[in-house]
Amino acid sequence: MQLPGYVFKSEIANHESSSPVTMLPPASNLQAIKAPADRDDFPHGPSKTQKSCYFWRGKNDRGYFLAFVNAKGSCSIRRFEAESGTFLGREYKSGDYQDSFSEYLRSGLALYVSRQPNLERDCKSSLPDTVLSELRRQVSGK
Repeated sequence: MQLPGYVFKSEIANHESSSPVTMLPPASNLQAIKAPADRDDFPHGPSKTQKSCYFWRGKNDRGYFLAFVNAKGSCSIRRFEAESGTFLGREYKSGDYQDSFSEYLRSGLALYVSRQPNLERDCKSSLPDTVLSELRRQVSGK
């Protein structure tokens, strides 16, 4: 049994004339597709970033690299010393990091990492040298 569907014009010659083939009308014959009436009931909000990295200066004037992660309804922050990249600890909260750790985001500098390290595996004791040097380049003189 063949299901009806679109058949390319180049394939029409390959079909038997007795086979039921349903062709879609050309695009010029299609009416504008209207959004369902209940579309406003399910708004599409902007998606939030799941990982990010920031430079943040503490009250002691020391610099820190902060790694934020959203996962399964909770979030975490990992703190690294900016000078050496040494891991200083992590903290977990419920919700997403954009809300839970907003004080750091407001006063910090967002950074870019070309290759996200696996924080659990690659950053247990310190940031990898490649990541640390990439982050340092972005905050030199700040």
